[in-house]
Amino acid sequence: MQLPFRIKKEDELLIHLSHTPIETKKQTKIQKIIQKGVDWDYLLKRASYHGLRPMLYYTLKNYPNSVPFDVLNFLKDFLVKNSYKNLSFTGEVLRIIKLLDEADVTTIPYKGPVLAIQGYDNLSLREFGDLDLFIEKRDFYKVKRILINENFEAVLNLSPSKEKKYLKSQREYKFKNRHNGIILEIQWNVVGFSFSFPNETSYPIDKINLQSVFMNNRSIKTFSNEDLILILSIHVAGHMWSRLSWLYDLASLIKKFEDLNWGVMIKKAEKLGVQRILFSNLYILQILFNLRYPKIVNKGIKKDFYIQELSKNILYLIFTPEKLNIMDKFILRFKIRESKIQGFKDNLKILIIPQSDEWALFERDLPNSLFILIRPLQIINRLFEGL
Repeated sequence: MQLPFRIKKEDELLIHLSHTPIETKKQTKIQKIIQKGVDWDYLLKRASYHGLRPMLYYTLKNYPNSVPFDVLNFLKDFLVKNSYKNLSFTGEVLRIIKLLDEADVTTIPYKGPVLAIQGYDNLSLREFGDLDLFIEKRDFYKVKRILINENFEAVLNLSPSKEKKYLKSQREYKFKNRHNGIILEIQWNVVGFSFSFPNETSYPIDKINLQSVFMNNRSIKTFSNEDLILILSIHVAGHMWSRLSWLYDLASLIKKFEDLNWGVMIKKAEKLGVQRILFSNLYILQILFNLRYPKIVNKGIKKDFYIQELSKNILYLIFTPEKLNIMDKFILRFKIRESKIQGFKDNLKILIIPQSDEWALFERDLPNSLFILIRPLQIINRLFEGL
């Protein structure tokens, strides 16, 4: 399938990247794009923005006579540095999992190095900047004590009373390792706080069908394949499809998960009111990467007449430098939900509930009267900044 509008050849090159041996048809396509003349500075800038520098190198190294030496050298250096960083992150997450396991705390790592292995079979081919660890909310204070004893510090320095309020409205708590600077996100809900579900307060994890992933010769448990696809679909929607790498993640996983239970996933998406988000992402992946789906998926895409128009708008958003204004963001967040009630709730949460970085203003235990004065100013500031 083709994009419904023209894009720059550098962006076209970014949707032809590969982490596996490139088939002849794609090789020819890439060569033709390069022969047309590439703005290499722009390409590197876009690859950096979309988190695709490792995959760009993996693809372009097959064309040493067509790509400038300094471009290949820059990308190769980045790949090496990314490999070392990701190995360090992998060692850290395995260490933390072991510590928490010994304390009888159940953890589920996902994204980061886990996703690099699941989607690409190669730690070096994915860019990420933190570690994500899901826990039960009841274990939070236990986890916090353990991490502080292991040279971690809370990114936010909240008083006990403010921390309780924070935990009620947010889904994660960030810690930073004092020695190596690694950021660890401890999460009790795997989707953004702004997403509303009809009969759930948070995303319901399927804990019966957790999958095993081998990292450094160690088996760890992570989300079921169906949960992972759905969680990542909601994640990319929550971030307004701002990174092409997140769509590559989804495409790579779907290609690898040959035994995906599409029926279970679609039914769960329907129950949570996020079918439109799921099908929009699947349709976008079909356009960008020619993914093929079973009949149940194609039927779902065609059934919702909003999906094609939404997907066109989303694709335009991905490949244009223009930023959405505040009203456009509200409209898009409203339209991606099949329920108008849930769409309204989502936007209300985005507007009213403080984001995690805004809590820095409340690190001191200020009186409620001052909070009432400060919060409207934060909301006004967010509106002017376009969220």
